[in-house]
Amino acid sequence: MGLPIRKIFVPFNRNKAALDFFTKGSLNTEKTFRRDMERGLDVCVPLNAERLLFEASGRNHKSVDERMNALDETGVLTLTDEERRLLSADIYADFASEDDVLEAMYGLFDEYGYPVDVETGVATAVADKYKEENENDETPLVLCATINPYKFPQDVLYCISGNDVKDSYKGVKRLNLLTAMKPPKPITEVRYFPVRFKDVLPPEGKKISAAVFSLLDGNFVPEEEEKKR
Repeated sequence: MGLPIRKIFVPFNRNKAALDFFTKGSLNTEKTFRRDMERGLDVCVPLNAERLLFEASGRNHKSVDERMNALDETGVLTLTDEERRLLSADIYADFASEDDVLEAMYGLFDEYGYPVDVETGVATAVADKYKEENENDETPLVLCATINPYKFPQDVLYCISGNDVKDSYKGVKRLNLLTAMKPPKPITEVRYFPVRFKDVLPPEGKKISAAVFSLLDGNFVPEEEEKKR
């Protein structure tokens, strides 16, 4: 599109199974996952993996279909050497540990007084690592924050102050006192809303699907029912 971006940075937390997609040309979804602060980054397959594969393969949709089907069946996706070379030319991928994230977030707040969310903390840590390893690269580096720090207030509070709070509402209050950053209105008001959903569902696809359709209150017809009409 003409935008002068030299490289796109793709950061991962320690659940870095998807990192191999960029660095080794393979993706294995069977790797063990651990619960981290950055829940939004705990993914097996990058959301844009299929799109990236389509571009790297020269828009060979048949090859992409075959390999995405193989991924569903075997849990493994493999790139060719040429595809990996093309991706690495435009994308820099690396990961950050929990300690790296904590240090990066604390350092950013200590120097600038600005708290970032934990996912952006991963990006900050990866960016810091890149700058340390590439001191001669003076290209401006822009970090795009993904969420508001108040989405995970306890984690942000702990990273920038060491204050470990279990209650999320107390986390919001203390983060506000520490940073003077005003929390979004829906965050401060949600604790006073009535509880609308109390059911706890078992981790079974059919029951979850049925519950979702029932909540939609007839506004969406399941595909099976649509075919019967």
